[in-house]
Amino acid sequence: MFEELSNQNKLTDEGVEYLAETFLTGREEDHHSRLVDLEEIEENDWNLNVPRYVNTTKPEEPIDVSAKLRELDRLAQERQKTDAELQEYMEVLEYR
Repeated sequence: MFEELSNQNKLTDEGVEYLAETFLTGREEDHHSRLVDLEEIEENDWNLNVPRYVNTTKPEEPIDVSAKLRELDRLAQERQKTDAELQEYMEVLEYR
């Protein structure tokens, strides 16, 4: 819908069409659009900054804790193996 630039983003033609359709149909979408009464805008001192009216933060992806724990276990085993190999090399080189 937009092209990311250094300080500002630029709407694409598709983005303009999508926003126009959203406005014309009065469609509300999570993280995108919401119909607001003039009273609410007035309460915000006529500030039209979008995040005042629409939660634009992206929801966090759920974390599979069990999978992460399995990965930690696997990495711990790999580290033990690597540490054992290092100790063998140190003994061969007579550093231990």
